Amino acid sequence: MKKVFSKIFALLIISFSLVCFSKEILSDDSLKNMEIEDFVKSYELALKEKNYEKLLNLFDDKNPEFKKQETDRWKVLFKKLNLDTLKVESFIIGIIDNEAEIIISHTTEVPLNNLLISAYNNEVYKLSRIKEKWNLSDYVVFKELYGTVQRNLKVKLMPETNELRVSAELLLKKEPQNRGKYFFKLDEDFKIEKVSSESGDVEIKKLGYVLFLKQKNYSEDKNVKFQIDYSGKVTERNNQYVKEEFSIIREENFWYPKRDSEDYSIGSLEIIVPKGIQTITDTGILTKTIQDNEIETFIWEIKEPTNSFGFLASKNWEISQVEIKNQRVYLHVMKDTKLDVKKLVKKAEEILIFYNDIFGQTRERTFAFVEGPFSHTRLNYIPFDESIMAHEISHNWWLGAFSADYATNLWLCEGFATYSDELYNEMKYGKKKLEEMIFYNLIKYLNAIKKREDQPLIDILYGSIVYNKGAYVLHNLRYVVGDEIFIKILKHYTQKYFNKDVNYRSFQSAAEEIYGQKLDWFFNQWLTKPGIPEFELKYQIQPQKGKKSVIEFTIIQRRDLFTMPIDIKFFTKNKSARKRHWITDKEKTKSFLEKLDFIPEEVCFESDIAIPTRAIFEFAEAFNKGAELLYGQKKYSEAIEKFKQALQIKPDDLVVRRELAKAYLENGDCSNFEREANYLINRKYEEYEYDQRRWIYLFYGNYYDLKGMREKAIEMYKKVLEIIKGDEHPQNMAKIYLKKPYKKELKKDSIE
Repeated sequence: MKKVFSKIFALLIISFSLVCFSKEILSDDSLKNMEIEDFVKSYELALKEKNYEKLLNLFDDKNPEFKKQETDRWKVLFKKLNLDTLKVESFIIGIIDNEAEIIISHTTEVPLNNLLISAYNNEVYKLSRIKEKWNLSDYVVFKELYGTVQRNLKVKLMPETNELRVSAELLLKKEPQNRGKYFFKLDEDFKIEKVSSESGDVEIKKLGYVLFLKQKNYSEDKNVKFQIDYSGKVTERNNQYVKEEFSIIREENFWYPKRDSEDYSIGSLEIIVPKGIQTITDTGILTKTIQDNEIETFIWEIKEPTNSFGFLASKNWEISQVEIKNQRVYLHVMKDTKLDVKKLVKKAEEILIFYNDIFGQTRERTFAFVEGPFSHTRLNYIPFDESIMAHEISHNWWLGAFSADYATNLWLCEGFATYSDELYNEMKYGKKKLEEMIFYNLIKYLNAIKKREDQPLIDILYGSIVYNKGAYVLHNLRYVVGDEIFIKILKHYTQKYFNKDVNYRSFQSAAEEIYGQKLDWFFNQWLTKPGIPEFELKYQIQPQKGKKSVIEFTIIQRRDLFTMPIDIKFFTKNKSARKRHWITDKEKTKSFLEKLDFIPEEVCFESDIAIPTRAIFEFAEAFNKGAELLYGQKKYSEAIEKFKQALQIKPDDLVVRRELAKAYLENGDCSNFEREANYLINRKYEEYEYDQRRWIYLFYGNYYDLKGMREKAIEMYKKVLEIIKGDEHPQNMAKIYLKKPYKKELKKDSIE
């Protein structure tokens, strides 16, 4: 156990040490006797040496019983959490009043036996569930985190030098336990120029992205007010930058002082920009605009608590407004836009009408469609991008209508938005389009868990598990309860919890109220555990007198055991029947007899999408491996074989055939490329499939470039740009190749 404890402890301390400051890990004596820089150096040295005794002694070298006491406590905690098999990604065990506390930073996912524990602003989410599951109340003590009451940010944007100059006024609630010490996160590129406080002098330490402030005189009875002035160049990262044409400032990058990602407050955002630049903030209302010589000032008032004080700015927008379903919507469109604005507005109206019909009315609010190089949605704006419009508009319901704690309920935002997009596409193009999208949700999810450890939906932050598996879970719930009841559940959920805090149990409660039955079994297996089932069907048809039959069939679970209703379809050309049977999470196999008044020609699962079959897993393995070989390892011959395997399972899958054509091209096999590409160009397409042609025209353009036929290549690239629907990536690549030919060595004999 000693060896395991040492390894685990090393992982526990990986997170940046100064998070501990915010929770009083250092005693007053430690702060008096050791400068912060010295502490960090000693901490890093002990960590590098893996000297755990030294690490423990750093926290309290005056208490000889401390090391033994806390070591024993941690051992009990580790044993309780079964840490022998635990993969810890990054968290800190902090010591407060001789109790162990788990503190998690804004980017941290901690799979504690598939449970994410969050300690965020003024609440610990799902503490009751933690206690119920492991009875940890004696071992893990959570304490209320501090919160910011109000922040008023005055920011000067300087695009010509890629800089920000900020004056941040922060009002914090009184926190006697802090004894005048406060911790913030602030981008490491910013230089602190001045910090002041109403209570007097402030000691300042900034190490990396950590800003540590200590009031020399403080009162336990008063709220605390700081003014922090700082400036610096904005490094381009995480889709944040300051440029003359366009600027994106995101709260995720800690451009203003905040405690953690869930540090909510009201306040104001005053943005000073060169004349001619327009701004829009993540949230709030524009209350005042001031023009003064060569600068303009936009003052946004933020009346509802938010953790998102970000904004966009551009000198190239033309701003107008339209009415969509009696709702004012602003359009921030580039002056030289290539967008068909009228068409996009019409589509937005169609989406809003559809969502209002199936989800119910959401709060009426003013927002903007914004054109620019970004893809994130905020309360004030949505990207003006056709390919993600249905997903992003749905956040009017799955983010704007109520609040879901992102740490443990991101599924309620992004899983729901992904499936909303699929519902819209079903309405627009039919069931076949929905099934295609659901199918590829599964494929993407299965690919994701090959690259990273699978986790429960309620424990994961972003990624394919939340988006793709999240949407698939909703589709599976629809399969269980039926189409009509499912839509009623969504509408009931939005109306019942409008403008309220929600979690996944809120949605479960709404679902049970409409369905009329308990659904613990469904939500527990799909949300609180990782994995997905795989079903196989075996059967024998026994003909009986009078053209009747008895069917003996067995349902087999080959992966994680789930409780599921299984719809079996029996059919001939002229007759069919459907029967529903149940298999539970205690049954690896289950056999049934079914008597029919006809002799079926075939027996199968009614839905290969809602019931994951072996064929889906085999397809995913072949296709995902083919993509890895093509784009990652560049082993084109092997990629071709994998794509052929996938086509044996799903013969006319457009995505696979497209990737197969690409593999032939990269492998220098011109004859097979032409055969595959010609088939894809000349086949009949559904309306929603036309964007697939973009890729083939792009590949053909590459092909002609390689053969030195530049005029033909340009013709193909222009055809890519003519198709305005769908994925923008091939369009962007075509623009590049119109300026500069595609280059790659083809095999000599393939060019002839």
